[in-house]
Amino acid sequence: MKKKILAVALSTLMVCTMTAALYACGGEDTGTYTVTYAYSGLGETGTLPTDENKYKKGDEVTLKAANFLDLTNYHFMGWNDGTKTYKVSEKYTMPAKNVTLTAEWQLNGYTVSFSNSRADSSATVVLEDEYQAGAEITLIAKPDNFTDENNRVFSGWYNVQNEQPVYYEVGDTFEIPDHDVTFYAYWKATSITVSFYLDQSINGAKYTTKTYEFDETITLPENPADRTVNGKVYEFAGWYRHDNEDIPFTTATTFSEQEKDYGAISVFAKWNEKIDEQGGGDKQEDTYKIHYALGNKSSRYTEIRSVEYKAGDEVTVITMTDEEIALYGEITRWTYFIISDDGEEEFFYNAGETFTMPARDITLTAVEESNAIPVYFFIDIDATWFDPSQVVEGEEPWLTIIEVEPDGFAGMTLPDINSFELGQYATGYTFAGWFYPDADDNYNTIDVPFNTNYVLNEDHIDDAMGGLYVYAMWTPISAE
Repeated sequence: MKKKILAVALSTLMVCTMTAALYACGGEDTGTYTVTYAYSGLGETGTLPTDENKYKKGDEVTLKAANFLDLTNYHFMGWNDGTKTYKVSEKYTMPAKNVTLTAEWQLNGYTVSFSNSRADSSATVVLEDEYQAGAEITLIAKPDNFTDENNRVFSGWYNVQNEQPVYYEVGDTFEIPDHDVTFYAYWKATSITVSFYLDQSINGAKYTTKTYEFDETITLPENPADRTVNGKVYEFAGWYRHDNEDIPFTTATTFSEQEKDYGAISVFAKWNEKIDEQGGGDKQEDTYKIHYALGNKSSRYTEIRSVEYKAGDEVTVITMTDEEIALYGEITRWTYFIISDDGEEEFFYNAGETFTMPARDITLTAVEESNAIPVYFFIDIDATWFDPSQVVEGEEPWLTIIEVEPDGFAGMTLPDINSFELGQYATGYTFAGWFYPDADDNYNTIDVPFNTNYVLNEDHIDDAMGGLYVYAMWTPISAE
């Protein structure tokens, strides 16, 4: 009996000794295991991440990002171990076995929004459902809280396609594209309101306001009284459109279709210095001024010089003096706008060119020429996929923009990545630099480092935005 008990004890000891490499006898698993990443089988393209580390049971694994995977019309959800899908930002607890993590994708769903106007999105309705590309929706009726500050009538919806508005009626069907969609209320006026100002700056006091039906004959307000400024007397010389000081507003004025749609315009008074009976005053009759200025037609001008001519005189465009160049910089090219019902026309003149003086004052504004190329910086490569026509001011998808002259890349200052909100990359990742996503002949992505060694390639410039797109590259921090 004693021999039998001894034999059993020795057998148990031998089993424990033989398995000690894998298990402490009666204890926990001491082996190491691997993590392998796999395609979903849906046909994604790109390179899978790899993990050469060995893990013990219970170790926390930092899941790799899928920066180099792409699947048309899908977005990446995370990695699935057969029981659960884990986001890249989550930690994965290692089991006592080798693990294969399969890419998990979700078919893109796009939102549909309806907004009161493009200028004011405070009143916005977002449909509860998300829609797949190709699905059809029916355009809704106007929400009760949608109103127009100019009391125009709601006439349907429009959205922007290829930088142009496309109009729809309530009840029309619309096929969802492969991006989110916003429809804006289309407000149509039945009359037009004209605001009359005493000065070109419409921030000043309004002289009066008149409303005209579209088929109504225009009647003008009573002329303003003479004004005295710095001891000189000025008399009213007519009303002119605020968007172009060379187009008079008279009883013969007609409104463009764009103005009718908007339902409101502004005009301002022009003033001439009053000539007394003894011929006093600085301005001679039948003479007009050319104002050379900095600025543009939608902002206030900074005048550089003005020159008087009679109507019909030959005008020679000025060459700036050394004193003017010191103050304003050298300007050799000038522009002049004319806006009419037929559209906008712009004329350019170089220093020394000649043209015939019209019977009115005109303003030539400096053409500030720059060859600088805007460079758009994004948080990652996925953020660079956006529709430029859908960008809303204040919600731009890029981190920042810098402008670089074509020969200035070697001296440019790159943005500091730590000055931005890094989101999921704040922990678990190391910034690996800025990159440009180039492509080979087979459209495979080639990541070109974007730094002071970058040499401009004209093919890299995006046609829609006129600039370069670059993005931050991130390297996951490996588990120790």
